Amino acid sequence: MADDPILRHANKAFVPYCTSDGHMGNGMANGWQFRGQRVIQSVLRELVNIHGLGSGMNGRKDTLIFGGSSAGGRGAMVHVDYVLEMLGPSAANNIILHGFLDSPLWIDLPSINPSFPGFNVTTSGVFSQANVTHVDRECQKMYSNDEEWKCLLGQYRMPFLKTSYFISASQDDLFQIYEDIGHAPVTQEQLQYAANFANITKRTMLSLHSHSNTTNAVFSWSCFNHAVSMTHLGFNVWTSGDHHPGAPSTQNDALVHFLNWDVVKGKKSGVDDDDDDGHSRVNNNEWIDRCNGWKCGNGCSTK
Repeated sequence: MADDPILRHANKAFVPYCTSDGHMGNGMANGWQFRGQRVIQSVLRELVNIHGLGSGMNGRKDTLIFGGSSAGGRGAMVHVDYVLEMLGPSAANNIILHGFLDSPLWIDLPSINPSFPGFNVTTSGVFSQANVTHVDRECQKMYSNDEEWKCLLGQYRMPFLKTSYFISASQDDLFQIYEDIGHAPVTQEQLQYAANFANITKRTMLSLHSHSNTTNAVFSWSCFNHAVSMTHLGFNVWTSGDHHPGAPSTQNDALVHFLNWDVVKGKKSGVDDDDDDGHSRVNNNEWIDRCNGWKCGNGCSTK
């Protein structure tokens, strides 16, 4: 963010990951404490009580970008619709909230790695042991009884989010591919598994966007990486959206456009770049690689 003239001056609060529950829980199991929700609540309380977030001073409205990467992205996904409630009504009335969700989109595919049980199993374990309460009532109704754990897994939870958000997901997600396969794909079976994963990710991202009112933004590249928004290359250099020559964007530019801050930066707001259906892709906050194949995106140096 240091390269961006606007984001450079933002106040930033970094929350390290130490709770082993995706920042989601508030319980104890097997002698272990899972208190991610309490950590997030404490950070928000400090920002309000000590640093003046949402004070409304001089009629000011504060923009809060609540998010994270990997486990932080999954935790932000679970909490973002509850953030204003966690801040309290006095502060919440003076805050414009957006989510920034980097790599929260775990896909429910059976693992082919004998050493890993699968993300459905690990997510179910967190749900059963960590006392996660920010589950979303509509999601709970959809996935009742033994399937409530799905409300913690991105593929199933994301469609229920109500807060405006920017989501980034790699179609060749390094973390999930490594866990589900055990290494980068080599054999035909493994490459087919990766291709299936990429197709599901792409369809899910397109679906998230098509069912929103375009207040959300989707950013998905065909690159073998994971949660790179905190790196210079991942935020300021690598691009997504190579389906339309001349239109790919970095995460930095895409985020600024999503927030409608490109006018402030002196750039044209809303580049006219029609997709195959005649819809303006950039105006609609969609940056998705449409190529097919392993690491086929042109925007990353990981090919």
